[in-house]
Amino acid sequence: MVTMKKIKSLIMTLLALLLFTSCQVRQDVAITLNGSGTSDLTVELQPVFVYYILDLAEAFSDKDKVEDIDIFEIEEIKKQINARPGASVKKISSPNQQTLKVSFQFSDIEKLLTPVGEDILDIISFTSTQGKKKMHFHLEKANYTQFTGLFPFLTNPVFENLAPQVDEDIPASEYLDIIEFAMGEAGPGAVLASEIEVTVTVNGRIVSQKGGSIKGNSVVFKIPLLRVCLLNQPLDFEIVYSEK
Repeated sequence: MVTMKKIKSLIMTLLALLLFTSCQVRQDVAITLNGSGTSDLTVELQPVFVYYILDLAEAFSDKDKVEDIDIFEIEEIKKQINARPGASVKKISSPNQQTLKVSFQFSDIEKLLTPVGEDILDIISFTSTQGKKKMHFHLEKANYTQFTGLFPFLTNPVFENLAPQVDEDIPASEYLDIIEFAMGEAGPGAVLASEIEVTVTVNGRIVSQKGGSIKGNSVVFKIPLLRVCLLNQPLDFEIVYSEK
């Protein structure tokens, strides 16, 4: 029997999929030498996907008006961030149905990842030597299953078919065909137009970096979303910084 709970679960999975494959993501992270800092995240959904999400959500929502539906479920996001060690949300809002803005602070960026378990250290590592701090991020197919510890929705069977295939390399054209089948004609264009931009600003001096570009005491990383979806080549990013 198909219950309302199951319908909502399926729709929320689709929402997660759409958020991951059809948006612009910008994150600004400021870090001090002791590992504390702040993060400001902005997510912008493309309008065509907002309409699609609302059509699905309207089937189970208890809201009288479709414009009152909370696509991002900001209270749940706030709850999840506040549950992480040393983290607290300073501000969270969804000024419209295609935008999410979140600002939070953390006492130790390494402890921030504690809830996802030790395996995550294979993806994100932190070292300190002779007054220098190094953060390194490495993602490939071999450790992708560990990466899902950060984003539990990625283990859902609906998304797994569209996530990087661990046992084979899929050409970009074939992957975009899959996206079109799952999301319609607008899907491939949305994926190609989407990117993840992360700016890391340190309270000190950038000694070196890998995979981005230095701007003052910041490093900017811009990642086409298709690279993340395919993972035909590993993603490697690194920052080494010290006191001024």
